Amino acid sequence: MLTAVCSNKKLVDLFIMCYKSSKRQRFKSLFIILFFFSLSIQSCYKSNVYSFGKYQKEELIRKYSSYPQWFWQMPQGGNTLFAVGYAQTYFYRESSVEEATANGIKSLAKSISVRIKGERGSMDTVFGPEFKGEDFEEELEGGVLDSVKKNYKVIATETVGNITFVLLCLGEVLTLSSAKGFNQKSPSWVSELPQRHGFLYAVGQSHPQFHEEETWQLAEYNARISLALSFFSQLRSLGKKLDKNLNTASVVKTDVILKQLQTVERWFDPENRIPYVLIRMPLKGNT
Repeated sequence: MLTAVCSNKKLVDLFIMCYKSSKRQRFKSLFIILFFFSLSIQSCYKSNVYSFGKYQKEELIRKYSSYPQWFWQMPQGGNTLFAVGYAQTYFYRESSVEEATANGIKSLAKSISVRIKGERGSMDTVFGPEFKGEDFEEELEGGVLDSVKKNYKVIATETVGNITFVLLCLGEVLTLSSAKGFNQKSPSWVSELPQRHGFLYAVGQSHPQFHEEETWQLAEYNARISLALSFFSQLRSLGKKLDKNLNTASVVKTDVILKQLQTVERWFDPENRIPYVLIRMPLKGNT
């Protein structure tokens, strides 16, 4: 009891002594304390951010390593068309498979034939082209969706965590490998499109969405838009003199029907959390 009182008295005396010191000394002491406190907080913050980012990346790699190989590298076979349908994983698995199948049927229909029309605007600035917005629509030709519903086949289904896949096809059913895995190395087509005689390629990507299936769907949609713009486009430009600088507004417009589209590969960048989808289209029949 006596020891505690003496200890408290020393603390009080120390506080009074600090208070009676000059204002400049008090400010200096306070500054030193805050400085070292901020360093420790900053050090802990950086360490936590790094650890969290590294942990998140490793978790993504572990997750994608359990995806089927046919998801990353789509099967190819003659005139057979393939598509993957996506859905959230629900309590009842059959509900997930049913929704993923319905999504895959629409993707198969778009693979057969889809009309894409719309435009994308940009503004040239000193820092390069600046995106100003876009407006595109995808339309299915009459009867295509009904035909797919009557003739599609489900080849495989897979549930990984909160996402369910269904692989569908139109045509001959192929034997699939049960292998799973994920290649962390960026494929060459992410930075440079493949060159193969008789085919036109395009890559689509997407920012992460709240639901993973929406992320992949958006990446595939962007790939189809890129393919439409590269296949047939009209460029309108408007130049305007402003403060002795030439500012140019550009609009890329397209209205085209694409046929026999095929998703070739998918890849996910675990570092930046960006999905990529590579699609291709034969030039024959699309002229």
